[in-house]
Amino acid sequence: MMRFRTVRRLVASSCVRWRHSSSQRKVAGLLALARVDRPEGSLLLYWPGAWSIALAAAPGAPPDVALLTLFGVGAFVMRGAGCTINDMWDRDFDRRVERTRGRPIAAGDVPLWPDATLFLGAQLSAGLAVRVLRFARAVPSFLPFLSVGPHAAQHPVDRLRRRVAPAGRRLSVGEAV
Repeated sequence: MMRFRTVRRLVASSCVRWRHSSSQRKVAGLLALARVDRPEGSLLLYWPGAWSIALAAAPGAPPDVALLTLFGVGAFVMRGAGCTINDMWDRDFDRRVERTRGRPIAAGDVPLWPDATLFLGAQLSAGLAVRVLRFARAVPSFLPFLSVGPHAAQHPVDRLRRRVAPAGRRLSVGEAV
């Protein structure tokens, strides 16, 4: 297995020729923001899901490779988005801690706007694309979430009903049914 080196070395040693060294620094900073050089978090996110997919396969049949790949890409992208937003929120704190002082936003390598924010938007869009592809493959798993709207609206409706209804005519949901 390839040993991951620092992101700057990974980008600098690639065969891509950059027109400007600032582009190379920008890409290296964004890759460092997503923690591409440290894949442990992505693997920790991927393995439980991959194990579940393997257990859900029919007995004696191999797990669905396309679903494993889709889950792997989603784990990598969403872990990177989590690292990005963590660095965005903790940028002031990271500057004061020795261990996190070198992170791209805290060190000033990547500006919060527009680079880090647009990069986060791209990561979240990629995560949404993976989710949409997942919906296209199986029975939609969003059906349980359709009940969230009525449950979320129940409390304000109850409060309004208590104010509007006369004192003797208040009904609860159970009595109306």
